[in-house]
Amino acid sequence: MSCVHSRVWPTLLFLAVMFAFGAQNLQAQITHIVGTCMTGTTFTTIQKALNTPPFPNTVEVCPGTYKEQVHITRPVTLEGISSNNNDKAIILPPSGGLVVNAGEAFDSLGVAAQVFVQVATSVNLSNLIIDGTGNRISNVEDYIVGILYEDTSGTVNGVTTRNQEGNGNGVGIWLEGGTFLPPSVTVEHCTIHGYDHTGILTEASFPGVVGSLVTATINQNFVYGHSTKPTPASALHLFYGSTVTATNNYVGIGPSGYGVFLAGAAGNVSGNTIVGGTDSVGVEVAIDGAISINSNNFSAGLGGVIWTTRTQSTAVQNNLIVRAKYGLEFNCNSANGLAYSNTIIETDTGVDRIPAGTASANTYFGVATEATSCP
Repeated sequence: MSCVHSRVWPTLLFLAVMFAFGAQNLQAQITHIVGTCMTGTTFTTIQKALNTPPFPNTVEVCPGTYKEQVHITRPVTLEGISSNNNDKAIILPPSGGLVVNAGEAFDSLGVAAQVFVQVATSVNLSNLIIDGTGNRISNVEDYIVGILYEDTSGTVNGVTTRNQEGNGNGVGIWLEGGTFLPPSVTVEHCTIHGYDHTGILTEASFPGVVGSLVTATINQNFVYGHSTKPTPASALHLFYGSTVTATNNYVGIGPSGYGVFLAGAAGNVSGNTIVGGTDSVGVEVAIDGAISINSNNFSAGLGGVIWTTRTQSTAVQNNLIVRAKYGLEFNCNSANGLAYSNTIIETDTGVDRIPAGTASANTYFGVATEATSCP
């Protein structure tokens, strides 16, 4: 009997502990509802739904318009839901406009973020429209931001950011890391338009970074930067301190600006379609980084890829560049022999101002001047 008891009691104790933890986990699944389209624990604002204990794992937002700035500091899934054949949950600035609720580390400018996700471990956003109309930010020293992720991992899926504009510093989605464990954020199936600075920006939260402090996966998004202002904007601004995989996105630059502005990020930009007007640039390499630009389709008025810095590790290969002034514009900056095997069609100059000792073997069709060298 003693032997039987010695085996049964540990088993019963284990089952009791597992049952207790299971019950706690079930109780921990808390959903708050914003609006009146569902029964349950309902709130009139998103912020109240997030801040009211017991704190929710999920906040479901009914179709409607919510004029508020949202600050998320706990793990949560925030999602718009469908009701009566309508799934438009729109977040607009408060009636009095946005206020600065964050800061930018590099130049100490203020940030007025509509949805500010701050040190919250993991936050997922889906099926929301973040509209900056009526932001009332006129100070050119402040940023207007649709979604700001700071030191938080998560997924932004099926979200629209629009009309973050007005002072030349509007950003659709801003991903930043640097204080705690490097976060990883995925932005997918989103629409970003109406910004007047940057569509999606990635960076470390402080200068002088060695290594990667934020990882961003940017996949299958529509990013269009034709703002109501003539300010040249960049669809993707990839700063040092970030590792980025940007694939299968459609990028519309507008009359001027940049599809991708590379400022030291690592990773790869591949399989994207980047289209722009007369004064647009597909990719500008402004700061060298361990990044590859490959298998993209470019049609940008000034150039497919333009170097404004000397590079050692930025690779540009297997891209299709059509109808631009320059296919590749080196500006006499060395690309270390990593720009080759591109197909260049109907440009004024295929490869311009190649530095001495740099090889760039490409395929040309309908190009007036295939290549020029530096003086």
